[in-house]
Amino acid sequence: MKYHKIKKNQKVRALAIARSATTGLFRGIFLGIYGIVTFLLVFQLFSYAVATQNIAQASDQLSDYKTMGLSGLQYDEHRLDTASDNIKPWSSFDIIDDINILVDNISVDTENRYQDDFIKYENRLYTRLDKITSTLKESEDLDIEDKGSYATFVDDTQISLLVDYPNLGEVKDIISDTSLNQNMLESDIDNAKKKELLDSMIDLQEEVADMKKFFEARKGFGKYVDLSDEYIARSKAIFIDEYFLNMNYSELKEFIDSDIGKMFKSIESAKQRVWQKEEADRIAREEAERKRLAEINRRREKIGNLGGGKWIYINLYSQKLEAYSGTDLYLSTYITSGKLSTPTVRGVFSIYQKTPGRYLCGPGYCLWVDYWMPFYSGYGIHDSCNSIDCWRSSFGGVDYRWNGSHGCINTPHSRVRQLYYWAPVGTPVLVE
Repeated sequence: MKYHKIKKNQKVRALAIARSATTGLFRGIFLGIYGIVTFLLVFQLFSYAVATQNIAQASDQLSDYKTMGLSGLQYDEHRLDTASDNIKPWSSFDIIDDINILVDNISVDTENRYQDDFIKYENRLYTRLDKITSTLKESEDLDIEDKGSYATFVDDTQISLLVDYPNLGEVKDIISDTSLNQNMLESDIDNAKKKELLDSMIDLQEEVADMKKFFEARKGFGKYVDLSDEYIARSKAIFIDEYFLNMNYSELKEFIDSDIGKMFKSIESAKQRVWQKEEADRIAREEAERKRLAEINRRREKIGNLGGGKWIYINLYSQKLEAYSGTDLYLSTYITSGKLSTPTVRGVFSIYQKTPGRYLCGPGYCLWVDYWMPFYSGYGIHDSCNSIDCWRSSFGGVDYRWNGSHGCINTPHSRVRQLYYWAPVGTPVLVE
């Protein structure tokens, strides 16, 4: 009996121990599961918080870059807004990881774009500054108002880039200022070139006025006198017509070249042609005069008259008589000399007598002459048509060969009269 009681107590204790162990086991499992769940929940919340913070930082970064002048961020802002709307505290780790990767990519991409844009715009700025410098150099001969201010702007801007380290937005602002200065410089250059063009128009007006006088001084050039008047009138209109004054340099120059410019070239070309012809004629006259003087001096040397005295030259080939005082021609006239059967004597002679009227007689003839000036034996200069006798009234030509005189020099009455009262006895006579 006692034995069975002890046995029963042992079973009760064993059952209590087993129940306690089971309870402890379930409690441990519960606590373990609770810890895991709690950890996972905390980690989830932490990941969510980190991702949310990353989105916020990325948004702030975009805002900063936007403030510093980076453009084209709307798509990235939209992606961040979408990520912010989609992420939840209970979002899966895969979603959170994808969002973190997206945010990192946006941050890196934005920074790279900023650096690339900064370099691009900085290079663009230096290019425009160089453009201003080269434009100033190309236009250094022009009278540009405040030219020095543009060079100062370039120097100050280059110093600012090295010292102040501007951001992208500030570089863009400087580019705008640079473009404004470039436009102003080009406008000033255009105005300076236009002023030079108009000043040259004034000079051309004076030149055309001189060319008009050139044509007025000559006969047969009324066309160019009128064209000169038209040019001056149309040229002056440019200075008072708002249509022309509002043109830029290129437009005004194109108009001038295509309109009154052609008129000027026509006038100038005509004057040049006339001047060239006159110059050629002048040179020809000078050459003819040189040859004439050379020939005259040759004749004077032959007769021994190198002073300023009077002398007479008779050319049997050309049938001409010329009277000179030194090298100056006093009288020139055609004559008729002796025919081939009774030729005129050639050589150097002198007038040895002057008779105001007499008969000249020979075999088969006896004719009256008003003026008789013998220069060798019975050879002399005389008239051949007067109030008493007139046997020859035309002179020159080759008919002297068969219809000439008996050797004397037949001369027109008016000419021999002049010669008679001009040439004294002793005047040298050269017959060739």
